[in-house]
Amino acid sequence: MVVKSRLDRNDKRFVDRDTLSHEWLAGLLEDSHSQLKERARVFRDANIREAASYEELQAVLDEHGGFVRCFFEQDPAREKTIQEQTKATVRCIPFEQSGKSGPCIITGQETTTEVLFARAY
Repeated sequence: MVVKSRLDRNDKRFVDRDTLSHEWLAGLLEDSHSQLKERARVFRDANIREAASYEELQAVLDEHGGFVRCFFEQDPAREKTIQEQTKATVRCIPFEQSGKSGPCIITGQETTTEVLFARAY
C-alpha cells in the first residue's frame, strides 16, 4: 500500500497491510491536519500588516495586498465607501483584540475595535 503526503509531494511511504489500522490512519490524518493548519496560520500571520490611517490602508493594499489590521468603528455606509475606493472589505473582527484603543481610520474617533480589511481575489 502507498501513502502520499499532501504536505510534501515527494513524500511517499510504502506501508504493509499489517500496519494499516483505523488508529494508525486516524493518527496520520490528525498529524497531517495539524501540519496543514500550522502552515496556514504562519502564512496568514505573515500576511497581516497594520495601518494607522486610511492612507496607510490604501498604500498597504496597493503594495502588499493580504490583510490589513486597523481600528475601525463599523458603519455599513463607511465600509461601502472604503470598498468603492479600495475594493477592500472587512473580512473579520478578530476575537483576539489588542485591548488598546486608537483612532478609527475614517472618523478619527477613538475606538477599541480592530478589524481586518482585505480585497477579494
